[in-house]
Amino acid sequence: MTIDAIRRMTPEELRAAVDGFDPRYVSDWDAWLAVEPRAKARLFGQILRKWQATRPKTMRRIRSEAQHGAPFLQDLLELAAEPLDRLGDLTVLTVAHRTARQSHALADLGALFSSLPSDGTASCVGITKAVLLVTDGRIGPAFDSNVREQIGAGRPETCAAWVEILEGVAEDLAAFESRNGPLDQAVSPPFTHLAYGRLYDMALGPRPRSRQGALRRSGMGRLGGPPANDPPVVATDVAGRSAEIRRRGLGSPSAGMPHATTLPPVMRGTSNDAAPVVDRIKRGFESVGPTARIPLLKGGSFIASIAENGITVSNLAKQPLLPWAVFEEAVALLGRTGGHASRGDAMNCKLGDDGLSLDSVEGHIAARVYGQRKGDSVFRRITPVACILIWAGVCGHSPGELVLLG
Repeated sequence: MTIDAIRRMTPEELRAAVDGFDPRYVSDWDAWLAVEPRAKARLFGQILRKWQATRPKTMRRIRSEAQHGAPFLQDLLELAAEPLDRLGDLTVLTVAHRTARQSHALADLGALFSSLPSDGTASCVGITKAVLLVTDGRIGPAFDSNVREQIGAGRPETCAAWVEILEGVAEDLAAFESRNGPLDQAVSPPFTHLAYGRLYDMALGPRPRSRQGALRRSGMGRLGGPPANDPPVVATDVAGRSAEIRRRGLGSPSAGMPHATTLPPVMRGTSNDAAPVVDRIKRGFESVGPTARIPLLKGGSFIASIAENGITVSNLAKQPLLPWAVFEEAVALLGRTGGHASRGDAMNCKLGDDGLSLDSVEGHIAARVYGQRKGDSVFRRITPVACILIWAGVCGHSPGELVLLG
């Protein structure tokens, strides 16, 4: 998408826009860049609460302050370390040239920070504010109502949409620099050390209350943004790129914590005998919180998040939601086939072929849950389905097979 929020500014206009950013948030950023590691989680929470990142929802706290169950803010930051490492030195300027590994890292960060509220999920506002912080301003701006109004981008409901907006921001920055030289040389000296995502955020972000609307009246940027309370950012069908960031499970209950939230109610599938598998999976999430890193059988891992209607996973870019019925039907099949069944090969076979029979886990799910017929091509889901069942202690595995545990 084309964004013309700053490309038509002169250096003097850009400098004035950055200088006009609300000074209350300038001091927050200075504190963040200087914070010691042991105090980082506490400051992370303090800043995001001041920025109203999860309004109107209550944000999670550090472990010593919490009146809710896991995960705590320390847990979210700890989980963020690995995708941040994969993100490397990616910035908003280079986002269009990201690798698949970096795309997945962006999606994983979004998935983690959608869990910022202690009950429910964060909107694109909270997610992008958290990402702006943990990348030290390299990936920005934050999509609050001020910024969205200036760039005219609307509400990103998918990770693909979020990244598309970031690519538009990168073009806007590049257009400014092609006319005026480096952005960091156009801003006032106190801000020349800041990353471009942060500088762009400051140029379009909140003004002091007495100056609200001044940037709008100046005619800079494109207008017409939505209200501040948005649906979460979700990654959908970006081939080979990003995982879903969508509504996921609530905070885990914890004994002795009166305000702890509960996990979503069990939604039953077609088999009553298999229904307890959902409770087993939910108990697994109760011990770690709404987002878990699930081991892959051949090494590595993916991120899974509990939602009201199932599990969302980071390794199925096109269709990341696995409804509860998927797990119930997998266990129902295993119960009817003596406790073991072929995984099924959707990569090389069509439904009903020897390698993807209706008695394979993949084939059974395709027919019973997704209504597919013999001869159809099947979207491959077996890897996250099997790994989640193994992680939850419901199943084991042998070569080519899924095995129901007693």
